[in-house]
Amino acid sequence: MSGPKVVRVVTREERIDTCETLLRQLDAAISSLKKTAKRFDDTKAHGIAEMTQRRSALRELVANDRFDEAEQGIRQEIAFYQAEKEQAIMRATQAATSARAKSSRQRIAAQMLLEKVAQLAQGEHQGKLDQLRAIAKTESHTDEADRVLAAATRLVTAAVSRGASLLSNQQALANALKGTEVASGPDGAWRVPVTQDQRLVALQERLSQIEVLRDHESASQFSSRLMQLETEPDSPARSMRIDALVLDVVSAAEAIKADAELFSNADLLLSELATTMTGEEEKALQARLSEALESRNVQQVRELTTDATEAIAQARRRVAATARRDAILSGLASLGYQVNESMATSWVEQGRVVLQKPGQATHGLEIASPADAQRLQLRAVAFSESRPSSSDLAAETAWCGEFGKLQTLLAQQSSQLILEKALPVGVVPLKVVQSTSLGSTQATEFRQSVSRHR
Repeated sequence: MSGPKVVRVVTREERIDTCETLLRQLDAAISSLKKTAKRFDDTKAHGIAEMTQRRSALRELVANDRFDEAEQGIRQEIAFYQAEKEQAIMRATQAATSARAKSSRQRIAAQMLLEKVAQLAQGEHQGKLDQLRAIAKTESHTDEADRVLAAATRLVTAAVSRGASLLSNQQALANALKGTEVASGPDGAWRVPVTQDQRLVALQERLSQIEVLRDHESASQFSSRLMQLETEPDSPARSMRIDALVLDVVSAAEAIKADAELFSNADLLLSELATTMTGEEEKALQARLSEALESRNVQQVRELTTDATEAIAQARRRVAATARRDAILSGLASLGYQVNESMATSWVEQGRVVLQKPGQATHGLEIASPADAQRLQLRAVAFSESRPSSSDLAAETAWCGEFGKLQTLLAQQSSQLILEKALPVGVVPLKVVQSTSLGSTQATEFRQSVSRHR
């Protein structure tokens, strides 16, 4: 296959940039895990002690141009630390859910015992009744509430033992409590038969997610509605209110989770802007994004994140395209083609450039590509309609050998020239273009200029 070729270029500079970007993402993942572990006082997260050593080893791979190993290793580390963070959040959510479930059981039990204690002895246990009323309205679980509930439970079970007169519903509760284990230890353990709507149980976990991902205040507005529904008599209206609360809480939890991901991504983009962008517009964008993050303005952060993502992508595309053009032109200059610095500019402006070797008056090489220069078309071309037909075959055959040499040269620089498509010799007539002739001094100067920038 010695005719026109379509190739893809991956330069060493690109590979380094990709690895550096991944390393910054790794740093962000490590920092996020540390903050999460500290916030929740979590000591079970793995890998924190070894992270510095592991990162240094990955950095060494990049320095030694072992890019495939480095990329794979960095991506694995990022996934590991992100998973550890999710595990820490899950543990915090489980702990918060457990605490909320205990509080809920305390409130429901307090409400159940309130009427029973009042009926057992009118006016004799006013202090106990006040305590039960307070527990029924309390959002947080406390050990003191355990002790109060245990004491109230003992009152009811003692009444059963004495054969006190109870209403039918009170008797049912008392019979259920009869034989219930009530510990006398400092925690004041108690057990009351509490049955809850499973939708309310699931809501406790959702509220815990909101509390963990944002704060307690964000969950409180829903907690108050939940507390009202816990002890409300069962009815179609109550069921509808539970369904409405479920929808509101699920929507809020998903929005808060999305916001958390948005702010995490924005933090990473801010780091990218600070590291890679030096223009005035980019600096202004960085300042606006930093201010939006500080004020927790979700709408502004979302808009500026889009702008920052595009700005960074454009900058990386420009740098990568320049590196690709330089790599190809430098390699061809090493093979004897006449190249100067203006050719890179001409390539950008016209989408193509024509090269030739000294002493080759009839044929040359055309390079054509879009602006990003990610994929190129390389083809032998002729400079005149009046030429021996056999010279076309010789030119294409010579270019085939040079292409292999160009691949080898780029590989020695840790770059890649990947052949994606090629046509056989003679399938496509040679394109006739205008000749470009340069002095050998200019070609040497170009090679030296590219080498200085590598």
